[in-house]
Amino acid sequence: PRHSDHVIVYKHMHDGSVEATVKELRIEDEKQWLWPRSLHPEHQTPIDIEEPGDDVANIEIAGVVVGGYRPRPV
Repeated sequence: PRHSDHVIVYKHMHDGSVEATVKELRIEDEKQWLWPRSLHPEHQTPIDIEEPGDDVANIEIAGVVVGGYRPRPV
């Protein structure tokens, strides 16, 4: 993936659960960050891929988003 790509991310937790989300990959000074695209303030903190947090076992980028779909209003 390249800078500003939207990616599918699997966040593997230490308790065995897995969270799948879409994030924007940003590369700043050779460091990779995953930026949420949420409108909710509690879900807007960027994730450091190398140090994702104490409850996270590892981060996996599973794919790159290449398109989208938006239904038209009826």
